[in-house]
Amino acid sequence: MKRLLILVVAVLVVTSAIVVFSFRSRSLGPRPFCHNILNGALSQWVLEHRAKGDVSGAYPNAAGASEKSMVEVAIYFPGAAKGEAEKMLQEYAYLPGLRESDPGNLILMYMKQQTRYIWHGDTHASRNKLMWIVFAPGLALPFDDEWCPEAAHKLNMREFKARLQATLDYLKSNNRPYWTNAVREHAAFLNSIKE
Repeated sequence: MKRLLILVVAVLVVTSAIVVFSFRSRSLGPRPFCHNILNGALSQWVLEHRAKGDVSGAYPNAAGASEKSMVEVAIYFPGAAKGEAEKMLQEYAYLPGLRESDPGNLILMYMKQQTRYIWHGDTHASRNKLMWIVFAPGLALPFDDEWCPEAAHKLNMREFKARLQATLDYLKSNNRPYWTNAVREHAAFLNSIKE
């Protein structure tokens, strides 16, 4: 009888630990992939197009579609990081139509969900606030107090929405190629976000 009681207690402890860990993992949000891979791939894409005579500094723009444009970047991921491309396509959104020289307060790319992680190697995520991870054109270094490694920025909900809307307005007012498609896609996402 004593062994049965010990077994039942052990099963309950293990089950409780699994439930707590599972809940805690979900509350942290998605873990980012290595953004240095993204930075290198975007830079490589721009450099190769510059070598072909495109001096605009424009990032990939596949008819204003986020995922199709990201696929153009993913082909520049190094061999060992090819698995990261799938994570990027699932968990990130990209705004086609921007250029390296565009203002650093715009959003080039963002995670589709808030997270407590500030980078892929973050071991203290449970201490962080739930925020949005974004990248600016030119992979500008963060300019605010919410610093992230690897050229990322962390934004609260209000700031994320404001900067995403400012980016959509910028694409429209500068008549960037396929801006209507990009604005339609990201405005729908923006409108779907609940405070």
